[in-house]
Amino acid sequence: MKNFNITIFITALLCMLVSMTYAQTIIQVAPGLGTLNEAIDSYIADNGATSMDVIFELEDGGFYILTSTIENEDPLRIEAEADAAVRPVIRPNVPGGGDPFRAFRARNDITLRGLFITNKDAIGGADSQILRVSEDGARVVIDNCHLDFAPQSAIRLDNTDNKLYITNSIISNIVNLSNPGNGRGIDDRGNDIDTIWVENTTFYNLSARMLRDDGGVVNYAKFNHVTGVNLGDRTVDLGEFVEAEITNNLFVNSGFLGFNEPGASSLQVDSSDLVQSALISNINFYVDPALQTLYDQLNVDAEPGDSVYVRNGLNADATAIAASGGTLETITDLAVTFNNGPATPLDYVESFYEDPDNALPLDDGNGGVDPDNAGQLPFDFGYSTDSELFEAGNDGLPLGDLNWHDLTSSTFDPAIAKEVQLTVFPNPVQERMTFQFELPEAQPVRLVIFNQLGQPAAVVLDNQLGAGEHQLQYNAELLPTGTYFYRLELGDRFASGRFIRASK
Repeated sequence: MKNFNITIFITALLCMLVSMTYAQTIIQVAPGLGTLNEAIDSYIADNGATSMDVIFELEDGGFYILTSTIENEDPLRIEAEADAAVRPVIRPNVPGGGDPFRAFRARNDITLRGLFITNKDAIGGADSQILRVSEDGARVVIDNCHLDFAPQSAIRLDNTDNKLYITNSIISNIVNLSNPGNGRGIDDRGNDIDTIWVENTTFYNLSARMLRDDGGVVNYAKFNHVTGVNLGDRTVDLGEFVEAEITNNLFVNSGFLGFNEPGASSLQVDSSDLVQSALISNINFYVDPALQTLYDQLNVDAEPGDSVYVRNGLNADATAIAASGGTLETITDLAVTFNNGPATPLDYVESFYEDPDNALPLDDGNGGVDPDNAGQLPFDFGYSTDSELFEAGNDGLPLGDLNWHDLTSSTFDPAIAKEVQLTVFPNPVQERMTFQFELPEAQPVRLVIFNQLGQPAAVVLDNQLGAGEHQLQYNAELLPTGTYFYRLELGDRFASGRFIRASK
């Protein structure tokens, strides 16, 4: 009986230890000046580092003034308290004689959930970006957040292999009035990016575009059920990619600044030899006819070559992808009337072409952020259930962000995505290289290396593996020198990246 009791005690103790190992620590942060900075700094001083198991929880509707940019050297997680009715507000303090500063600079993984984050301080100053990511491989999760006001970009990815997930969120008022090419939702700076996943999210009042890709390779891009309204240059500018899904989106007044050549497109992709799969379908582009009327007026006095034309629809590569998938007929230009949308930026367009340095602002609907109105959304991008667009998705759901119709369809689960963590070293490689990853359960695993033409160069593994950590060795000397891509497939999930086979 004594041994039996000891066994029960040891079993209970082990269960407690396992529970403690995976327990989350919640740090409740009171609103106020510098309280969030102090809470994070204090935790690090006492514990050495933050982690994803530590949640800095902000009060329902609380107002948090930052005394400096939050820069995380370790994983950081900030969330609104459970069931918060009003997103807590995070904003920079007015600098004491210095330049405005951004809210966040991520030097490791970061998760932000249920927050209203503005870069505008109390006197209207703002740094270039709201969130700047400055670490290779950093993983950024933004869910149920509203990112508002920055002159260059909401999110800037400075490094390679970043993973960005944006769901159920709003990005607004990213505007540079005199230099509109700088008003970007996401700017990847031409880096090679692992994942850009945007779903059930709304972008409005961007003087440039939702995504600016400037020469790097994106392994996986997804824009699904996205609403984009008043985008000055275009919607998505996606260069070379391996896999992409651009589906069920609703764009209104995309490319509202027009272009100096007829036939310019609003959605641009580059379908190079790297492409393994692509789907472009069920997208509606609508441009207010008043913009064309304004362009016609501007063109009367325009110099030769300076005429302005509507920018709309798909570029040649995107059109070819839609046509090859049999979905070209799902790309439409039907009129849509929102329940309460921002005004078409006619005043801004006219004033910009007259004098870019004195261009008039766009309709932001709220005139700034303060504790009394931060929880009030200035616009409602829902539309009538009688609209043809209401069941026009490839899933039978409305085009655009489903949150405006009290619907959701996001399939991204950070807990699942976190399971696919692939480390490849050394890189560059001369001889042998290692692929290291962990499986939560036994499953089929396929690891393939591709050359720059997207052709398979080697199949490292195609077999069933058990749960646990695995290290796969590959002799890179079998490959000619050059740049290669790898893809690890775990059922319907994958991890991918690039490596260089260097000469000895």
